[in-house]
Amino acid sequence: TVRVRPRRTGGTVRRHADHHRYHHRPSIRFHDSVLSIRPRTLTRVVVYASSSASTPKKYLDAAVKLGNLLGEGGHTCVNGGGKFGGMGALNVACKGAGATVVCVIHERWVLDLSEFKEADELIVVTGDDLAERKSKLLEGADAIVALPGGLGTFDEVCDVACQKQLGMNCDKIPVCLLNIDGFFDGFMAQLKRAKKDGLLHQKDLDDIIHAEGSEAACLTWCHTKHEARVKEERETAATEREAAATLEAEAVGKITLMGTLKRSLLLPPICALYTWMFMQTIYIFMYLSGETRNMI
Repeated sequence: TVRVRPRRTGGTVRRHADHHRYHHRPSIRFHDSVLSIRPRTLTRVVVYASSSASTPKKYLDAAVKLGNLLGEGGHTCVNGGGKFGGMGALNVACKGAGATVVCVIHERWVLDLSEFKEADELIVVTGDDLAERKSKLLEGADAIVALPGGLGTFDEVCDVACQKQLGMNCDKIPVCLLNIDGFFDGFMAQLKRAKKDGLLHQKDLDDIIHAEGSEAACLTWCHTKHEARVKEERETAATEREAAATLEAEAVGKITLMGTLKRSLLLPPICALYTWMFMQTIYIFMYLSGETRNMI
């Protein structure tokens, strides 16, 4: 069992692999699965960011601005749980602005004392790689925003982009790169080259990934995509309900028709049978009582 030193602030923590309790946390909370129809408002935003203490100030400033906007909008910020670099600046700003902060961190960084200690919820994952961590980050996500970062950030972005292209787990989640000082220009140019060479099959590159130059524009784009997604899901749900109601009405109609046919076809012979049985019963009673002899 991994031991984590106590902290002064409240919150929750859970270890995904075996769900052991860390005794310095007051409780453990488990998230339910995503609702089939999402809320109209953008709620749960996953943010990828750097964890390096040498992250340039312009990227830290962008993380702070994004964190402030997330807090002002009442969003939940889900990230990798680091206390340094872009993640650290983002988490501090989110908490200061009133946002709920959920951190998903691998146990190796808990051992290294690199976790953000003021998180509202700390999810500790295990394993020999980061696959489980990336999967837990995406649970229930309404949108994904990527700040400038290193290989870890590019790995997360590429993993999500690949899933979207294949129509897998997060194919409907909007992904926006916060392109500060043209940081992602080369990456977007590479994607456009891949599309030009026929290696990406989506008609619109925005179906996979998008880039904006400011924090506000980034969240606005995510809001727009999320609202379109919710509208589509609600229309689909309404169509499915109408189809189900139609099928149910048709089934009831068929049952009613079959019942009518059965009554119209079977009732006369059944009535005749019962009449014959009644007459035979009367004749038997008359025979036993001698009434038939008197009649003769």
